Amino acid sequence: MELHELAVYAREKYHIFEEHKWKDFPGYSVLVDPNTQKWVALLMRSWNSDRGEHTELCDLKCGQQTLLELDRPYLSKPFRMNGEKWIGVVFDDRTEPEVIYRLFERALFYGEQRGYTMVLDMPEQVQDSYAGTPLPQDGRNYIDFGRIRDMRRMGLGNRPDETLFYRQALFMADYEPEYAPVQFSPKVDNGSIRSYNELGVSDLYGYFCWRAKVRRDELTDAPKSFYFLYGYELINGIGAERPEAVFELLCRYYQLCKNADNTWGKPIIELKRWITDYAVIHGLPPEPLHAYEDSFRALRDRMLLVLRNPREQTDEAIVKALGYFDQKTLDRARSLEKSRETATHLYAAFWRRGIDGIPGFFERFFGTRRQFPKTMMYGGVYLDRGPFTERTYELNPCRSFVYSQGSWQEIRYDVLYFDKEAFSLFLHESERQIRGYLGTGRNLKQKSGINWAVPIMVAVLEDERRAAEEAAKPKISIDLNGLERIRQDAEVTRDSLLTDEEMEKDGLAEWAGPPDNDNCSDDRPESPDFVINGSAEMESIPAAVQPDRPGGKVPVGTAGQSRMPPAPEGTDGCPDGLTGQDVEILRILLQGGDAGGLLQAVQRMPSVAADEINEALFDRIGDNVVEWDGTVLSLVEDYREDLMQILD
Repeated sequence: MELHELAVYAREKYHIFEEHKWKDFPGYSVLVDPNTQKWVALLMRSWNSDRGEHTELCDLKCGQQTLLELDRPYLSKPFRMNGEKWIGVVFDDRTEPEVIYRLFERALFYGEQRGYTMVLDMPEQVQDSYAGTPLPQDGRNYIDFGRIRDMRRMGLGNRPDETLFYRQALFMADYEPEYAPVQFSPKVDNGSIRSYNELGVSDLYGYFCWRAKVRRDELTDAPKSFYFLYGYELINGIGAERPEAVFELLCRYYQLCKNADNTWGKPIIELKRWITDYAVIHGLPPEPLHAYEDSFRALRDRMLLVLRNPREQTDEAIVKALGYFDQKTLDRARSLEKSRETATHLYAAFWRRGIDGIPGFFERFFGTRRQFPKTMMYGGVYLDRGPFTERTYELNPCRSFVYSQGSWQEIRYDVLYFDKEAFSLFLHESERQIRGYLGTGRNLKQKSGINWAVPIMVAVLEDERRAAEEAAKPKISIDLNGLERIRQDAEVTRDSLLTDEEMEKDGLAEWAGPPDNDNCSDDRPESPDFVINGSAEMESIPAAVQPDRPGGKVPVGTAGQSRMPPAPEGTDGCPDGLTGQDVEILRILLQGGDAGGLLQAVQRMPSVAADEINEALFDRIGDNVVEWDGTVLSLVEDYREDLMQILD
């Protein structure tokens, strides 16, 4: 999603236009609530010269409680604004438009100054004239609004809140009229209605007609507020007596909204969260919830579970989970590119050995499960009818909920305590070890801070080498009975070929057969360097080393063949894929000079030069060797000696 889509949504839906208040910062603008004249969003656009791309950010005034309820990678603390009322949003290919639109609407409601609602006791004709909906034209002259008016009077002089909504919803639970008006007041469509008393009598009549159809699994097109009002009723248990039946209604309503042709105004995201919360509150089985869990949260929990219990997982599943938490490092893994199957096995073996051999290995990267306050049915109009008995509800092995001392807590692994740097170091060292073992790509430079993990990787590779050597040994099976028959046949053949003179000469003419085994010793020569035991296996005898040929030359194709060292890789004879211009830039920087003059002369952008040099040397160094801070192109001093060796 792009930032301008939010601006277009605000303009088309609420007639809110961007206001550019700073001439010196043309990329900054604000969206102002027309009712309160307060900011609800700060839009920020900037150019990132290092990456060569635009960065789009936004601060939204919808309350930081949102961060606890919506676990999204593009949501964070505010970037520019201060206070608990603001959150930050990063706009990129992960940002979900439907979520951002709902948060923007919440920001409008968040800043709204709500007061008391009063309904004057006026004649019905006057009330109907303010409803904004014409009387039906199908021959019926009168619609009985009495039940609706009685419901509205329950809130006279009271501020609409969860208690009032629940009382009114119970009062109207069995109200199902058959006729639906065809027009609604404009405010019904903005989706911010949170109580019945905010709607006119005719609008309410239209809502209850629409609700009657939804209860028959007929979801027709309706104003946005209707979708949410019905969701509020369901999470409060309106429509059924038993929690199991209400849960089924919630799931059916979610499927109706999901399968409907129109995509606007449907509380899909809220319903998924409310379904889980409802099951937790009422202690329903967790198995049916997996189809309705928040996709980001559920996927992360599954990946954590794979890495926490790797013995139960395949190699592919483990590597997929590793890539979920650091896809950038694995995308650069040449070992996976060149030898996918073997490298996948080794990555998984490293992780399994770490879990088995190092106490606290998993917690080193992902921390421990922690408790966070949990607001049930966040974003909905919900009456908490507790207190409940203290309980624990396990959604999955990585996430559970606890009710204690009148409040809910969520126990989970949280990204705030993930050590992403240590995790990337582990993957980098894994790639370095696997490259050395397989001989794929140039050797990477070992980074500091990961020495503790090297022994487990070395142990895994040693096991792999021994297993490979054992598998490479030829296995020969000897049939002793067959050997005896061969020996006897050979003796018969020899005797038939020898003349009497030859037999006398060899002392065989008077030989009367083999001596009695019980009365003679075995004068046969000792067995060669292998042991025959029944039909046991025989180890192969190392091949004899061939003597050097005259002149010290070894024939082509022999094991001792001499090889010339390979020519250095690169462009135009330069090492490691560097161009001649790259080499000259590095020499200037190594000598403490400024490469700006050279870059200007060849009309080359410093940021582009830095990226290309770093990319060319990444396989060798494994890190950036030059940096561009927007002013000066400089050398990373940690790699000075490496560069001097590369440039000879």
